[in-house]
Amino acid sequence: MLNASEMGRILAGVPTEATVFVSYTAGRPPTERAILEAQRWVQGQGMARRHFVGKLHRVWESKNGDLLLTILCDNRDKILPNGTLAPPNYRTINPNLGKLISLEIISMT
Repeated sequence: MLNASEMGRILAGVPTEATVFVSYTAGRPPTERAILEAQRWVQGQGMARRHFVGKLHRVWESKNGDLLLTILCDNRDKILPNGTLAPPNYRTINPNLGKLISLEIISMT
């Protein structure tokens, strides 16, 4: 498991738009919407719900002082105004709330 300071160390100097892989278990049960947004990737592609792949959007601090990581995930759909699903979608990772199992930089561009 990685804590917030280890996450910050790994991401220090990594540019936004870098491609990252994250294995993270949320600290709260998933909402029905989150399950729907992951469904195609979990059932159709066989990915674990805890796996996120996409572009680093930002590393930032919450109002509570937690260090957070936001990713524009290629393997999460968003619900479009017409009700269809399409990638990408944002996910925010909080190692102080959930369990950050793994964080890898896939590509810096």
